[in-house]
Amino acid sequence: GNNDNRLDVPGAGRRESIGDGRMCVLVMRKKTRRSFLAAIIRALLGGIRDDDMVRVDGVERLRVDSHRSSLTISLDGEVVRLPPPLDYRIRKGALKVIAP
Repeated sequence: GNNDNRLDVPGAGRRESIGDGRMCVLVMRKKTRRSFLAAIIRALLGGIRDDDMVRVDGVERLRVDSHRSSLTISLDGEVVRLPPPLDYRIRKGALKVIAP
């Protein structure tokens, strides 16, 4: 995600800033379906355990590769399938917004 995203309820998905020029990278550890759902519930309730996911800080570029022919991702709120590798990067200050 763009900058540090909150995971706790009621602030899930909110950020203090969108202009820090950093990615929020959370990598879920391999889990069974049941433990995956439990980890999601814990994340929403603010009770993440050390074995749930790894947080990687200070990331400006990220490449996601997979043995699969396509990966399902959310792109600007739309669910799409794209072939790997997926390359992400932060372009600090690239978007200019004019608001009243």
